[in-house]
Amino acid sequence: MVSQMEKAVSKSIALTDRVQRGCADIEGIRFTKQEMWRERLTVLDEETARLPLVKRKALAIALQLAEMPVKIKDYELIVGHLFQSSLGTGIPFPHHCTQEERDAAGDKFVHDGAIFGHHCPSYERFLKYGIGGLRRLAEDKLAELKESGGNAQKETWYESVITSLDGLISEGIRFMHWLCRHSSLSEASFISIS
Repeated sequence: MVSQMEKAVSKSIALTDRVQRGCADIEGIRFTKQEMWRERLTVLDEETARLPLVKRKALAIALQLAEMPVKIKDYELIVGHLFQSSLGTGIPFPHHCTQEERDAAGDKFVHDGAIFGHHCPSYERFLKYGIGGLRRLAEDKLAELKESGGNAQKETWYESVITSLDGLISEGIRFMHWLCRHSSLSEASFISIS
């Protein structure tokens, strides 16, 4: 029987065993209720509620990446697994908006997690610079802004980019540690991501 995933894959090449295993696993997980790994997270407290929204969202991204489970499937060439009950499939994005901000978003028929995931990253830039390189670019832009007299909104943006990238670096390190525990590889086997 041909799965829905296989129907969507190009017919110009035969699927390898590895790709077939991945398609079957993803299809099986997609429609099967999984155990929740965590209750909804929050970055809101008295101090963070006073931060600009973009900074709180960056903190929420970093928190989600720090808390979600890591696992590597034998068919994955690029790691990262969307667990049911994680972002996009169950547990909502961490609380980062005040009630007033949620109400204002609701007036525009959106919610505090509505735009997360609806923008593709520039994979070309990720591959060209790496996560650490992108972080250094953001640090350089932030330093330029501060040296030229500053622009609070842009500075906040670059600080938030750095926070988000730190979360992504942290998640990558967690995947590396998982792989080291479950294989014969050591940390020395990996190219530095920072």
